[in-house]
Amino acid sequence: MWFWVLSGVGILLLVVLWMDADLSVYDEGLVLYGAANVLRGEFPWRDFWSFYGPGQYYLLAALFHIFGMFAIVGRALYSLTMLVSLLTVIRLQSVLGGKRWLGVVGALVALLWASAAGTYLYPVYTALSLILVAALCLVRHWQLGTKRWICMAGALIGVVVLFRHDMAIYSFLVMCAAECYYHLGLTGKSIRLRCRGFVRDVSLFAGCILIIAVPPIIFLFEHVPFADVRYQMFYIPSRVYPLMRRLPLYLLPFGGVVKNIRAAVHESYVLVPMVVPIAALSCVVQKRWREQQPHWQATGYVLLMCLAIVMPISAIVRPDLFHVAPALMVDALVLSAFVANRGYSGRFGQTMVVGAAMFFSVVTIAQFVRTVRQAKGTVALLVHPGRPGSLESMCHPPAGLERTTCLRIDPVEEEEAEYIESHTVPGEEIYAGAGRHDKLYQNDILLYFIAKRDAGTKWYYLEPGLETTYPIQTQMIQDLDNHHVNYVVRNMTWDGVAEPNDSRFSSGVTILDQYIDANYKTVASYPQVQILHRTTPF
Repeated sequence: MWFWVLSGVGILLLVVLWMDADLSVYDEGLVLYGAANVLRGEFPWRDFWSFYGPGQYYLLAALFHIFGMFAIVGRALYSLTMLVSLLTVIRLQSVLGGKRWLGVVGALVALLWASAAGTYLYPVYTALSLILVAALCLVRHWQLGTKRWICMAGALIGVVVLFRHDMAIYSFLVMCAAECYYHLGLTGKSIRLRCRGFVRDVSLFAGCILIIAVPPIIFLFEHVPFADVRYQMFYIPSRVYPLMRRLPLYLLPFGGVVKNIRAAVHESYVLVPMVVPIAALSCVVQKRWREQQPHWQATGYVLLMCLAIVMPISAIVRPDLFHVAPALMVDALVLSAFVANRGYSGRFGQTMVVGAAMFFSVVTIAQFVRTVRQAKGTVALLVHPGRPGSLESMCHPPAGLERTTCLRIDPVEEEEAEYIESHTVPGEEIYAGAGRHDKLYQNDILLYFIAKRDAGTKWYYLEPGLETTYPIQTQMIQDLDNHHVNYVVRNMTWDGVAEPNDSRFSSGVTILDQYIDANYKTVASYPQVQILHRTTPF
C-alpha cells in the first residue's frame, strides 16, 4: 500500500516539475474553448467544428462546472491522466512477473516523453490511460479466469470510443487478437472448445463496448446532423488532413545526419516505435520464451507487443514529438517488461531487447537534458515567489484574466485579451484569425477562452485545406455578418511557416481577407498582431 501511495505522490510531483507553465494558444486552447462551448450548451460538430471525439470536451466541461472555468483545471485533468497511466504501467509490470523497480523506470521514461511533448489536453492521453487499464483487466482475466475483468475491459474501451474512435478500433482488434492467442494456446481442450471460448469472450467484450458507447452516440446523433459528423470526423481526417499536414518520417534533409549529428540524435525518437516491436517480436516467436512462463503471462506480453505495433498509427501523418509521444509511452512499458523477463528468451531475443533498450536510453537522455532545464525553471518559480513572473504573481492575474490563474501567457496575448474585454461586452462575439487565410498553419484559439468572448463563426479553428477553401470562407463571411462581429484579431505569427506538405501553398482563395480589408480597420497593433474594428454597417 505504501509503495503505491509514494509512487502516486512522486509521479504527481514530477508531473508538476516537468510541466511547462506556458499555455498553448492552439492545441490547449482548442480543448479549453471547446469545453467552454459544451458547458454553454453547444454541441461539437454542429455548433463548432472539430475532428476530436466529444469525450475530452464533455469531461473537461464537467470539471469546469464543478471547479470553475480555469485553465489550471485542464492541467489537473492531465495530471490525473498521467497518474492513472503510469501507475497502470507499474502494475502491469508487477502482474506480469517483472521487477517492480523496472516498472517504475518505465513509468518515469513514459512521463518524460509526455512532458517533453507538452500537449497537456491531447485526447490521446486520456484514451491511452483507459486502454492501459483495459489491458491490465484483460491480463487479470487471463490470470484468474473470471468474466468480470473482461467486462471491465470492454467498458473501458467503450469509453475510449468517445475520446478517440480510431484508437478504440485499434485496441479492440489488438485485444481480440490477444484473446485468440490465449484460447488457441490453451492445452487440454479440443479446437472446438477453444473456438467456442474465444467467441464467447469476444462477444462479451464487444457487448460491453457497445453498452457503454452506443447511448452517448445516439444522444449526439439526436442533436447533430450525421453529415456534420461524417465530414468532420471521417472525411477531413482521411482526405484533407494527410495532404495538408503530412511530414516526412525524418525531418532532416538527406545527407544531413553527419553534418547535424545533434539534431539527428534529437529526432531519432521517431525510430523507437519501429525498433521496440521488432525486439519484442524476436522474443515472442521463440518457443523457449513461450514455454518458460505461464500461458496467461505470455499472452500478456503478446498484448503489450501488439499495442506497441498499433500505437504509432496515429503518428503516421505527422511523426513529430506531439504525435509520437503516446507511442513512446507504450514503448517504455513494453521495453521495461521485456527487459525484466529477458531471461526467458534465447540469446538472439536478449540481444534485440537489450539493444532496443540501449537505443531508447540514448534518445531519452538527449531529451532528459531539456526536461531538466524546464524543471529548473519551474523550481525557480516556487523558490523565488517575489520576483516578476513567479508562481505567486501568476496565481494573482490581472482583473479579467482569471482563467489563466497559476499559468502563464505571452505578454502580447495578455494585452490583446485586456483590449478585447475593455472594448466589448459579455456575450459579444469576436474573430481571432490569421494574417492571411489563403495559406494557414494555425491560429490563436486560446484568446477566445481567456478573453471570455465567443467566436463569431463555427469555423474558428483554422486548418489548411478547410478554411482556405471558397465554400468555408463564404460561410465564415456570412457568420461574421449574421453574428455582428465588430472586432477581428489578425495574428501574423504563423503566416511564414512553410512545412514540407501542401499547407505551404496558397489556395488562391482570398475572399475572407478581402472582406476583412473592406469592412474593418486597425485600431490597435502589437508585435505580429493587429486588432481591427468594423467600419461598415452589417
